[in-house]
Amino acid sequence: AETPITGGTLAIAVPAEPDPAPILAALPAAAAIFNANTRLVSHNAAFADLFRLDSQWLTQRPRLAEVLDRMRAARRLPEVPDFRAFKASEVRRVTDLRQAETSLLHIPDGRTLRGCAAPVEGGGLMLTYEDITDQLAAERTLREQVAAARNAEELRVAAVVTLAHALRTSLTDVKGIAEALAAKTFGPLSPHQADYLTDIVDAADRMEATMTAGVELAMADAGTAALHLDTVDVHRVLTGVIALFGVRARGRGLRLTLDCPADIGWVVGDEGKLRQVVAQLLDRAIGVTPARRGVRVSAARDGDGVVVQVTDGGSGRAVEEAVGEAGGLTLVRRLVGQHGGKVIVTEKDGRGTTIACRFPTEGAG
Repeated sequence: AETPITGGTLAIAVPAEPDPAPILAALPAAAAIFNANTRLVSHNAAFADLFRLDSQWLTQRPRLAEVLDRMRAARRLPEVPDFRAFKASEVRRVTDLRQAETSLLHIPDGRTLRGCAAPVEGGGLMLTYEDITDQLAAERTLREQVAAARNAEELRVAAVVTLAHALRTSLTDVKGIAEALAAKTFGPLSPHQADYLTDIVDAADRMEATMTAGVELAMADAGTAALHLDTVDVHRVLTGVIALFGVRARGRGLRLTLDCPADIGWVVGDEGKLRQVVAQLLDRAIGVTPARRGVRVSAARDGDGVVVQVTDGGSGRAVEEAVGEAGGLTLVRRLVGQHGGKVIVTEKDGRGTTIACRFPTEGAG
């Protein structure tokens, strides 16, 4: 049986100043913050609505135990054999929780909530809840359709696209909130908080790129990823992709260099797919290269074709066996193969890996 994907977790350290209410109001999920004394210090309207709590009463800063009592009375908590023990365990998390935790709550009216509890810097607890009943139902329906369908390949692509769309929507929310915080929209940040938010945005970008690669790979497998062929300026493609990765490379303390004649010319291909090949290779190379080393992109004419190479400064480990890299390289091989080209991997132990892609000038024959 497949396990539903219920999303990830984002823990935000909320400073004492300014008021966290604007941050909570921006969250798509129901959210509340309790201080170290277990008193409610802030919440959003979604929290009151989801748990049928009186907004005026919430402004009186009730303790977490009192809030849980009212949530239970409204039948917005799971039925448990020993509610007193359950409540005591929840209250203890205010002081004892050290890292974010997620759980699924199946409440009496048949809905399922995804709950997240995260420690707040300086003491306290942030709780968020999201109704994922429809998402789980959609996933269940999709699995039933897949089991009953004859055309497994088409449905596999549809499943990947549907799932990628759902995840991309959540990533957009996470990235938007992180970018707003990083821009100091709600107040100043400490250096550590700014670094964490930069990491969150970077991780969201990489996750989105991974999902896009997964969709492309699924479509390539099913033969549904058509090429839009035209003459493509090789130098322009490489400089454009490198510009996109420049900030990330500098942030990791890496030297990113390009060795490509401006007059190298063109090849026949799908410019978007060629950019994706170079982006996949650069993303991998930057990820495996330690700080103060370099990543080199080069291109040169080779008879009736062009060879584009990306060399990292990593350990020279086996790319095909590296966790998380095989899928990306598989997509590169598929896209290069669609253009009538080939991929060659050269590994030098301790001195990095070079991945070379050769594209025929006139495209696939």
